[in-house]
Amino acid sequence: MLPAAIQRVRRAIFRLADKAAFDWRYGTDTTDFVPNENLAATSANLAFGTEYQPTAAREFQRMVRELPITPKNFTFVDIGCGKGRTLLLAAQAGFHRIVGVDYSSKVLASARQNIARFQPRAAGAQYETVAADAVDFNFPPGDCVLFFFNPFNVKVMGSVVENLRRSHAANPRRFYVILYNCVKQYPLFDTLPFLHPLARRPRHRGWLTQTICEWATYGPVADGLEGVHSKPVIR
Repeated sequence: MLPAAIQRVRRAIFRLADKAAFDWRYGTDTTDFVPNENLAATSANLAFGTEYQPTAAREFQRMVRELPITPKNFTFVDIGCGKGRTLLLAAQAGFHRIVGVDYSSKVLASARQNIARFQPRAAGAQYETVAADAVDFNFPPGDCVLFFFNPFNVKVMGSVVENLRRSHAANPRRFYVILYNCVKQYPLFDTLPFLHPLARRPRHRGWLTQTICEWATYGPVADGLEGVHSKPVIR
């Protein structure tokens, strides 16, 4: 175990490298963390939320590659999008309709600024930012990829999963789900009869830092297999 001072230096180096690789390159502001207490949100679920932090581009690309889809045919939805880093990465990945949801108008304002700066580099993408608590959000009517980067605790996620269950029952369609650093929430998605696990990457350390990452992907069950969950492929 490295001393705390060395770990702090390594994290600072990583953030600087991440900023150089993304924000300095595109003129955006997505790298710096925003503590939960600085989100300026009024939601009753604020106490159950987590701070904003950006998704690493390489990790996002790995997760999207696990989905057997053509991105332009799906709506990408980031629940808890913060400053919008993942929305921009989704545009790079080929998604055309991209939706960001967050209960903080403060970080959504930053997300809109970042989208405006990034827009010329992904002219075909259509963005929508929604100021809403995740438990109140209505999922889009078409086929969707849902992205969660540890946005809130299991209690709130349980409500979101129930909304997803009802939405699918009212309008059956294809959902793919990416859970990034949400390992405690895996059992909630395992209960959904219209999804099955696709791939799972166990705990691993991020580049340069001691940051622990893990993720899982889910996709629609095949015809006639509803309620049957296959074993995910471990990467």
